[in-house]
Amino acid sequence: MARARYLGIIPARGGSKRVPGKNLRPLAGRPLIDYIIAAACSSRRLTAVVVSTDSEKIARYARSRGADPQGLRPAGLARDDSPVAGALRDALAKYERGHPPVDAVVLLQPTSPFLTASHIDRAIVAFETRRADTITAVRRAREHPWWTWRPSRGLLRPWYTLGRMAAPRGDLPEAWVETGAVMVIRPALIARGMLYGGRVAPFPIDEAASVDIDTPLDFAWAEFLLSRPGSGFPRGVRS
Repeated sequence: MARARYLGIIPARGGSKRVPGKNLRPLAGRPLIDYIIAAACSSRRLTAVVVSTDSEKIARYARSRGADPQGLRPAGLARDDSPVAGALRDALAKYERGHPPVDAVVLLQPTSPFLTASHIDRAIVAFETRRADTITAVRRAREHPWWTWRPSRGLLRPWYTLGRMAAPRGDLPEAWVETGAVMVIRPALIARGMLYGGRVAPFPIDEAASVDIDTPLDFAWAEFLLSRPGSGFPRGVRS
């Protein structure tokens, strides 16, 4: 039986409102995007790794690190409000023009510097064993949904009920938050501009792998974590 084919796609726009030039900004001496490229290229399950970008600078860097940019992403797919599904569809179509079809797309975020090759490979195993349409990385919710409020005419109302808000911690049902670090998605969904199918299964990851770089404070936090070699955070991202 032929080995399943998985295409890793790293979407990396050149623009960023909160942190200009974010994807190439140094983190502990390396461009932020370098961490996920290194993890993806070290994966044993990915057939190929491509970077979808509208930036020539990012494209040149990706090419130098072994992640094919396949040409620049159309400007219409690189706006602040452009859904990532459009970038994935564009990258998948470009790849399959010169290669056999893939069994799934693996979305990898350049803002997740602590995601490792092992995480990627285990997400693919979960996709296969769960027979999912979509696998998505999740972490345990730090603030449970039952503890949330909503505004109402200048006051606060429980999002659910006061009874649920008063539930003992041990009685709270499991709640997960999607991190976006890694997703495994069936190509048929990508072709329709979708990320989620009827069978969405979780891929739980630890707090380190859940770190998402979106603000200067996030950069500072990641720098701090990387400066503590004995902290238990993944060491592979440092090499």
